[in-house]
Amino acid sequence: LFTCSNNHKIVTSKLCDYVNDCGDNSDEMSCQNRYTCSSNTSIMKTKLCDQIFDCSGKDDECSEFCKNSKVQWRMITTQFYRVVALLIALFSLSVNFFSLVMFFRMLFTKSDFAFSVLVNDVLVALIAFGDFNVGIYMLLIFIYDQHYGEEYCSKRLEWLSSNLCGFIGVASTFGNQLSLLSMTLLSVFRLVSIKTMLIFSALGKKKVALLIMI
Repeated sequence: LFTCSNNHKIVTSKLCDYVNDCGDNSDEMSCQNRYTCSSNTSIMKTKLCDQIFDCSGKDDECSEFCKNSKVQWRMITTQFYRVVALLIALFSLSVNFFSLVMFFRMLFTKSDFAFSVLVNDVLVALIAFGDFNVGIYMLLIFIYDQHYGEEYCSKRLEWLSSNLCGFIGVASTFGNQLSLLSMTLLSVFRLVSIKTMLIFSALGKKKVALLIMI
């Protein structure tokens, strides 16, 4: 049994259960199974570092004792990934920007395009544009990782609910889907072109003309 400050007795199983069984709250004081938040509220220690914010100040997830847990402290978790993200972003932006510049230069300087060449170049430019969007996404993620640093842990919800996060998420998805669709169409177009060339070479011009008429 536990003797309360007012001499009332309760069973020890009722200690530190967030219920005032003593009447004077003495059964809820000096509890070793609790963590006191920076806002002076308390939570059970089992709720520490569980990737759920229980303290209003978020210190139950973003304190030093959580650094070896699964809590995400930074937007990009390791230095290696940060370097890789930056390199991919810079490579994607530079290569695809150059590809787009070359496409538009060719578009405005040449007037006699074969249909197959034009379709091929347009699809390649769409792939470059999609990958360019992905490069922008990677660069912005890297920049905001540097901006937040280890404060990202406490500001994660703020970031995830921001308009910018939503915008770059849409831009990344759009870029990926555009590249995928354009690559698929380009593969189909080239396959059809090759098949047509083989038919022409195998049948000869007269037979192909007859085939078209039929």
